[in-house]
Amino acid sequence: MRGKLARPVRGGVARKRPPQGAPRRAAYSTEDTAAYNDLVSGTLDFQQQVPVSSLAGDKWKADLGDRAIEAQIPVMQILGIPFYDKRFTNVNLRKAISLSINRAEIAEKIFFNTRKPATSWSSPLAPGHTDNDCTVCKFDPAAAKAALQEAGGFTGELVLYYNADASHKEWMEATAQSIKTNLGINARAEGMPTFAVFRQQINDHRMTGIYRAGWQQDYPDVENWIGPLYVTGGSSNDGLFTNADVDKNYKDGTAAPSVEAAHAKFAEATKVIDQQVPAIPMFEVTQQSGVSDRVTGVKTTNVGEIDLSSVQLK
Repeated sequence: MRGKLARPVRGGVARKRPPQGAPRRAAYSTEDTAAYNDLVSGTLDFQQQVPVSSLAGDKWKADLGDRAIEAQIPVMQILGIPFYDKRFTNVNLRKAISLSINRAEIAEKIFFNTRKPATSWSSPLAPGHTDNDCTVCKFDPAAAKAALQEAGGFTGELVLYYNADASHKEWMEATAQSIKTNLGINARAEGMPTFAVFRQQINDHRMTGIYRAGWQQDYPDVENWIGPLYVTGGSSNDGLFTNADVDKNYKDGTAAPSVEAAHAKFAEATKVIDQQVPAIPMFEVTQQSGVSDRVTGVKTTNVGEIDLSSVQLK
């Protein structure tokens, strides 16, 4: 599974009639809660991410027992910004929004501390990663208000979009409320019915507000957290962000004579990214998966997908 800035990082529904002898895995077509019910009942053999509703009080562990699997993965939840919408071209507005979000409170109350507030622009599992290089990831309401004032305020409604066929409603609504409370902006969250519809709007550059996004690294290096996402014309630079300094440092990094020299240039690119706020890092992801009692020995890969070579059918 390749990285995609706005793809859902979660499991889906069971295929009700799998090929004979094959493990029944989650697809991506209906709500996670339906898939989870199938998982608990044993009609689904693997769900990559159990729904948020099952995390409270470790309900998913009680439901699944030794069928529960938990692992840190190189995935981050992000808020994407449409730079083709002129309302978001002011960097101080973007800083204000990021600084106004109480990530720690959301991680505790919505995710029951199964997610960690983002403090960097890359996963700590990526070689070349620098700790705490996202200065706008901190929660600072006073600085957020000052930045909003410097931006000249924000007029109208700020809508935060998400795909409603996965477990994003709760945390997106909490994020909108945090922005509203701490900035006084009329912010709200709105779900689009399916990931396909949601993704089409993003691909067509027709988003009219900030939107839920997520990145799963394709390969283990900090470069993968810069080139596809924030370099001009990057494969997953969906918001159409562009900055000459980011591009130059990235290009120099890819041409560097050593890994160490490359990482130094990528760190310089990240400093510019942090100043420009092309997106809003939200949470590092620890994945909670589950299997049925029909399979044994199930392991997940470093990116949280099922490792089919480990699966044995009972």
